[in-house]
Amino acid sequence: MKSNTHSKYDPRSSFIMWTFALLLFASSSALTERAFADQNSDNTLTSDKSNSGKSLAMQSPATQSPAQTDTSKPKSVAPSNRERNSAEAISEETESSILEFAKREEPGLFELLRFLKQKRTASYQQALRETGRTQQKLEVLKEKDPELYEIESQLWRTRSKLSLLAAQLSVKEDGQLEKQLEYLVRDLESQEIARVTLLRDRAAKQLERLDSQLKERTKDIEGSFDKSLESWKSRIKKQRTSPKKAD
Repeated sequence: MKSNTHSKYDPRSSFIMWTFALLLFASSSALTERAFADQNSDNTLTSDKSNSGKSLAMQSPATQSPAQTDTSKPKSVAPSNRERNSAEAISEETESSILEFAKREEPGLFELLRFLKQKRTASYQQALRETGRTQQKLEVLKEKDPELYEIESQLWRTRSKLSLLAAQLSVKEDGQLEKQLEYLVRDLESQEIARVTLLRDRAAKQLERLDSQLKERTKDIEGSFDKSLESWKSRIKKQRTSPKKAD
């Protein structure tokens, strides 16, 4: 009997599979970017609230930036992602770095990129840019937050594997691949739980610190008021008695 081992390499099926993989990979990259955005938002929320009023109050009209005082100048419109992507060519060095990252972190993604490059499709540039953005975000996160990086990098790898596996299953049914799908989905769920648990624990600690500050503030409101008022009066007095600079 003649072997049919080469049927799975049918060009049409391969192209459908890899194209579908690219769509799923783009979706998983978007999920990863939203996760990074959520984390950055959580980290900056408290500091933004505490600093925004202070920075505006301390600026006088003379010291405010032109963007705050001059409304006569027309505002420039930021280019769209498509315009920015078409204008920014990926250098060979950057391409090599992205491919090395993909080969090291997720071989299946590396094979997808190689396939798209051989086909010379515009999708290759798209996939390359999305992989590059993920690479940059993970590298920044590794420096700033190693603990969260471990979880986020695992999530990205699992989503990438799922995207490629789903693409294979879209071409043909396979019991072994179905089992891998179940395993990866369970893995993804446990990693998502680990991520949310970490962020929840951090939020709980932050809430505990805020509760402590609030308790300290409300323990002796009148005393805090007197100290704050005295401090401001002292500043005003120093400002009055300080020598004035000549214009």
